[in-house]
Amino acid sequence: MMAPRWTSWTNANLGRRFYGCPNYKDRAKCCKFYLWHDPSLCDRGKEIVLELKGREKLLHKEATFWKRKALILKQNAVDFVEAGIIEENARLKKKVKGSGNIYTCNALP
Repeated sequence: MMAPRWTSWTNANLGRRFYGCPNYKDRAKCCKFYLWHDPSLCDRGKEIVLELKGREKLLHKEATFWKRKALILKQNAVDFVEAGIIEENARLKKKVKGSGNIYTCNALP
Protein backbone atom coordinates (compact mmCIF):
# COMPACT_ATOMS: atom_id res chain seq x y z
CA MET A 1 0.00 0.00 0.00
CA MET A 2 1.35 3.45 -0.91
CA ALA A 3 1.37 6.17 1.71
CA PRO A 4 -0.09 9.48 0.50
CA ARG A 5 1.75 12.74 1.10
CA TRP A 6 0.14 15.13 3.58
CA THR A 7 0.95 18.65 4.74
CA SER A 8 1.27 19.49 8.41
CA TRP A 9 -0.58 22.59 9.61
CA THR A 10 0.58 22.48 13.23
CA ASN A 11 2.61 25.42 14.53
CA ALA A 12 5.60 23.15 15.15
CA ASN A 13 5.71 21.84 11.55
CA LEU A 14 3.70 24.37 9.56
CA GLY A 15 3.77 23.59 5.83
CA ARG A 16 6.07 20.62 6.27
CA ARG A 17 5.07 17.65 4.10
CA PHE A 18 5.08 14.03 5.24
CA TYR A 19 4.03 10.58 4.12
CA GLY A 20 1.40 9.03 6.34
CA CYS A 21 -0.98 6.14 6.65
CA PRO A 22 -3.93 6.42 4.20
CA ASN A 23 -6.17 6.26 7.29
CA TYR A 24 -4.27 9.13 8.93
CA LYS A 25 -7.42 11.11 9.73
CA ASP A 26 -9.30 8.12 11.19
CA ARG A 27 -7.42 7.34 14.40
CA ALA A 28 -9.23 4.00 14.86
CA LYS A 29 -7.93 2.68 11.51
CA CYS A 30 -4.59 4.51 11.40
CA CYS A 31 -1.41 2.41 11.64
CA LYS A 32 0.54 5.47 12.92
CA PHE A 33 3.07 5.33 10.05
CA TYR A 34 4.59 8.64 8.99
CA LEU A 35 7.82 9.76 7.40
CA TRP A 36 8.84 13.38 6.87
CA HIS A 37 9.28 14.41 3.22
CA ASP A 38 10.66 17.88 4.02
CA PRO A 39 13.51 18.66 6.42
CA SER A 40 12.69 20.45 9.64
CA LEU A 41 12.81 24.24 9.58
CA CYS A 42 15.23 26.09 11.81
CA ASP A 43 13.70 28.10 14.68
CA ARG A 44 13.94 31.37 12.72
CA GLY A 45 12.25 29.75 9.72
CA LYS A 46 9.38 28.62 11.97
CA GLU A 47 9.05 32.15 13.38
CA ILE A 48 8.87 33.61 9.87
CA VAL A 49 6.27 31.09 8.70
CA LEU A 50 4.11 31.72 11.79
CA GLU A 51 4.45 35.49 11.31
CA LEU A 52 3.39 35.18 7.67
CA LYS A 53 0.41 33.02 8.64
CA GLY A 54 -0.58 35.69 11.18
CA ARG A 55 -0.33 38.41 8.54
CA GLU A 56 -2.38 36.30 6.13
CA LYS A 57 -5.11 35.89 8.76
CA LEU A 58 -5.10 39.63 9.45
CA LEU A 59 -5.33 40.46 5.74
CA HIS A 60 -8.20 38.00 5.35
CA LYS A 61 -10.09 39.71 8.19
CA GLU A 62 -9.36 43.11 6.67
CA ALA A 63 -10.57 41.98 3.23
CA THR A 64 -13.78 40.66 4.80
CA PHE A 65 -14.30 44.02 6.55
CA TRP A 66 -13.86 45.99 3.31
CA LYS A 67 -16.14 43.65 1.37
CA ARG A 68 -18.88 44.20 3.96
CA LYS A 69 -18.24 47.95 3.91
CA ALA A 70 -18.54 47.97 0.09
CA LEU A 71 -21.86 46.09 0.29
CA ILE A 72 -23.20 48.61 2.81
CA LEU A 73 -22.11 51.56 0.65
CA LYS A 74 -23.64 49.93 -2.41
CA GLN A 75 -26.94 49.41 -0.58
CA ASN A 76 -26.88 53.02 0.67
CA ALA A 77 -26.41 54.23 -2.91
CA VAL A 78 -29.32 52.07 -4.10
CA ASP A 79 -31.51 53.37 -1.25
CA PHE A 80 -30.56 56.98 -2.10
CA VAL A 81 -31.40 56.57 -5.79
CA GLU A 82 -34.62 54.72 -4.96
CA ALA A 83 -35.70 57.52 -2.58
CA GLY A 84 -35.05 60.07 -5.34
CA ILE A 85 -37.17 58.07 -7.79
CA ILE A 86 -40.03 57.82 -5.28
CA GLU A 87 -39.82 61.55 -4.60
CA GLU A 88 -39.78 62.37 -8.32
CA ASN A 89 -42.72 60.02 -8.92
CA ALA A 90 -44.75 61.77 -6.19
CA ARG A 91 -43.88 65.18 -7.67
CA LEU A 92 -44.99 64.07 -11.14
CA LYS A 93 -48.25 62.64 -9.77
CA LYS A 94 -49.05 65.99 -8.13
CA LYS A 95 -48.23 67.79 -11.37
CA VAL A 96 -50.51 65.50 -13.39
CA LYS A 97 -53.38 65.84 -10.87
CA GLY A 98 -53.01 69.61 -10.76
CA SER A 99 -53.04 70.07 -14.52
CA GLY A 100 -56.77 69.40 -14.84
CA ASN A 101 -56.18 67.95 -18.28
CA ILE A 102 -58.82 65.30 -19.06
CA TYR A 103 -56.38 63.61 -21.44
CA THR A 104 -53.81 62.72 -18.75
CA CYS A 105 -52.71 59.14 -18.41
CA ASN A 106 -53.42 57.37 -15.14
CA ALA A 107 -50.75 54.76 -15.83
CA LEU A 108 -48.55 56.11 -13.03
CA PRO A 109 -49.10 54.08 -9.85
